[in-house]
Amino acid sequence: HLFVLVWNRKRTNVLLAAELFVSFLVLFGVVTTAVYTVRKWSLPVGVVYRDVIDVEIDTQGEHRKQTEEDAELFRQVAAAARALPEVEAVAAGSPAPFTQSSWRTDFRLQNGKQVRYAAGAVTDEWADVLSLQVTRGRFFSSEDDAAKGFRPIVITEQLARQVFGDGDPIGKELGERSPDGRD
Repeated sequence: HLFVLVWNRKRTNVLLAAELFVSFLVLFGVVTTAVYTVRKWSLPVGVVYRDVIDVEIDTQGEHRKQTEEDAELFRQVAAAARALPEVEAVAAGSPAPFTQSSWRTDFRLQNGKQVRYAAGAVTDEWADVLSLQVTRGRFFSSEDDAAKGFRPIVITEQLARQVFGDGDPIGKELGERSPDGRD
């Protein structure tokens, strides 16, 4: 008897089933997004940003080349900041963390896989200011200033696994130049 009732109202039941299915998909999407967001927020940031102050110096335009006058201005501002008794360490970096700006680039591995990453330029004191924990190797120091033929970099554990697998990334080249000349 129930099958006859369902068969006679099949058009209504199909619409009801479709509505339930679409509702399930929407609910599944919302819950998945919420779980993903909560898991992302619970991951460690990797830096200690409390009691850190970001000072930005605008040298009349963001997209021009840095001059020696700009470098001298930074040295003077850094010296003035270091002279304050409340300041423990001073460093420069671009872009500053959590400023919604980044420098993204990519390169191709020898196996053809493309690796995309975000990068920034920092001074030797950066690790001290943000309390970075270096797990392998060391952070930049003044002995890296004389490096010829290569640019020393610090990478995350995630990028090291992505590029080198379980191998040790210390002393290895991150990637080869792409055919268009970009790093």
